[in-house]
Amino acid sequence: MASTFTLSLAACVAPGDRAYEPHQCPVGETCSDVTPDGLYFQGDDAIDPPGVTAVGGTQTITVLLPTRDRFTARFTAPFDAVSSGPALVIARTSPPSVTVAAAAAGGAYLRILERGTNLLYDRILLETQPIQRATVRPDELPLDDTDPGDAWVLLAGKRTSLRVNLLAASGHWLADETLRLQMDAGGDAVQLSWNVAAVTAAAAGTVTLRATPGDQVSHTFPVRVASALTDIVPTTLSPRPETPIAVGAGALYCFRPLAGSDLVAGADFSFSASGSLSVSGDRNCASVTATAPGIAMLTASAEGFAKTFLITVRAGARRTAPAELPAAPASPSPPAPGERAATHD
Repeated sequence: MASTFTLSLAACVAPGDRAYEPHQCPVGETCSDVTPDGLYFQGDDAIDPPGVTAVGGTQTITVLLPTRDRFTARFTAPFDAVSSGPALVIARTSPPSVTVAAAAAGGAYLRILERGTNLLYDRILLETQPIQRATVRPDELPLDDTDPGDAWVLLAGKRTSLRVNLLAASGHWLADETLRLQMDAGGDAVQLSWNVAAVTAAAAGTVTLRATPGDQVSHTFPVRVASALTDIVPTTLSPRPETPIAVGAGALYCFRPLAGSDLVAGADFSFSASGSLSVSGDRNCASVTATAPGIAMLTASAEGFAKTFLITVRAGARRTAPAELPAAPASPSPPAPGERAATHD
């Protein structure tokens, strides 16, 4: 049975078969004595286990060794990486990392072996699936808000990060580190990671983002661009500024930047307050504390547009001294003993 330590590690990385069942050797394998507790495997993102690799694409897997004094340590011993089947090909081995390529749909074990032998350090089953569709969305959406779906736009001249997600017919997100992201005429894209690009559109209108994965089937996304913000409104999950707050109380107000009815992706906010409010900002949210009763003003500014919200601060509930508790009744005197009770004769 997997230990609590094993399960806690597996929250962010994936255990190999030997890590899942420590001190056991998978059927059909001959195991190395060097890794009795097995190994762990990390995907293309430092906080994620390996994902499903897109057919035609690649994914880099980092091999990790469990330790008690650290979360995991990179497995630095020399090793060979071998696939158990034709769907998965070893593209490159550079300990502690292995780059795998998906040659066909299906999957295979990634086997980590003692260098020059067939002794198993550990293995993990990796799945491969073809890309069925792709989506694009802003990499950073407003805090405390509902998903805007497709109702978002870029701001002309504003550099904004967009993330492309590759999906299989099963709905699984796919990894493909060979994915290329480019903008057609009217825009510029700088690829920050395999599926994120910082894009800039020169003017209002529509530009096209092109995503080309390893299977060489391009996906194009028309991206709308606005010239300026037209409004700032509270997010759908934020408290309403018109709701009074009490002196000494705090509130977190979050805002959505709009061009028409569309969310403006990547807008930078700043906040100021006058009257009886102190304020600090975090992305699209303002944390306020009321210091005195009255009408206060909170101003949210983003990309050259500003809007002021009036906030009513009411006096806090007045504290009164607690009433004195009535004195407890005196305990009754015990009954007087009779002569036989006193002498026990």
